[in-house]
Amino acid sequence: MSSYVKTALLLGLMTGLILVVGRVLGGNGGMVVALVFATVLNFASYWFSDKIVLRMYRGREVSPADSPRFHAIIEETSDRLLADFRKMGRGHLDAIGFRLAVAVAAEVIGLDHRDLDGLAARVEGTLTGPTDRVPVRPNDDPALIAFFETDVAPAIAARRAERREDVISRLIDDGWSDRAILTEVLGYAIAGMLTTRELIVMAAWYLLEDPALRARFETGGEEAQFAILEEVLRLEPIVAVVARELVEDIDTPACGHIPAGTLVAIDIRAANLDEAATGACPHAVLADRPPGTAAGTGYMSFGDGNHRCPGAQLALHEARLFLEKLLAIPGIDMEGEPRLDWFRPVYSYELHDAVITCDVA
Repeated sequence: MSSYVKTALLLGLMTGLILVVGRVLGGNGGMVVALVFATVLNFASYWFSDKIVLRMYRGREVSPADSPRFHAIIEETSDRLLADFRKMGRGHLDAIGFRLAVAVAAEVIGLDHRDLDGLAARVEGTLTGPTDRVPVRPNDDPALIAFFETDVAPAIAARRAERREDVISRLIDDGWSDRAILTEVLGYAIAGMLTTRELIVMAAWYLLEDPALRARFETGGEEAQFAILEEVLRLEPIVAVVARELVEDIDTPACGHIPAGTLVAIDIRAANLDEAATGACPHAVLADRPPGTAAGTGYMSFGDGNHRCPGAQLALHEARLFLEKLLAIPGIDMEGEPRLDWFRPVYSYELHDAVITCDVA
């Protein structure tokens, strides 16, 4: 039985139960009220499960429109990084993109990012290599200790004295220990910094190699720009495989019956290339492709439902604003192809040595 049928049966069962309760408590009038209530409840449960979970944990999806300070950080940091690049006429886009991602994620987390180069170096120092099985170093590693003592501990102390609208303040309010806060911050370092860097570099690679796509990005306005970024993410999901434990039995054409509790690997790239979901030409970047069924954008590249990435909109805005500024630089070009590595701990690719050049300002 497919998950859609099971969902329909469950919602139908809930509706029937609510109707029975309404009849018992209020007769025919109670049933009418119960029917209206059940309709609203089922609609909300089916379409807004991701938002409901965010509210349960007092979280929210973040976008620059929600807070001017995020937009300002993106603008100011992009301008500063690109001004330095223009003075030299040559630079590494992966390093530039990483610094931008660190600044924005640090603002969300609550870390001091005034020493951006130092913070970026310390964050990078906490990460393991491509062949390691875990994404961060052990607790007694000097790089991890330095990051905690230099960046995380001072931020925790500052937020204990004065709360702000950031992750560390929220975790303190929820009673998290310093060690638990460090673990959460490291999760943001991977989810919010590394993945945004790869999105920026991959999208720039596509745009600088395809004059027609670049022209559409530059002249099509925000809607076309977001659509192009979503298409790049659909074709090149940064995390291509995720592991999930089934909460119910499923039947699949390839693997047959799989019982609840089984740990399965989900191939995001294959799902994003499924012509039944994407429509015609699934391997092409089409700015006018209908949006995916997953809540938000990028088809399955940002996850879906309870596992939907809450920073998806911020990452897209960040990449869009930066790339718009990058492409406006006279003589901007990419010097050869970036080097592609595989970051095994989170089944993610990494782009390195993405050298870009421009006319010297």
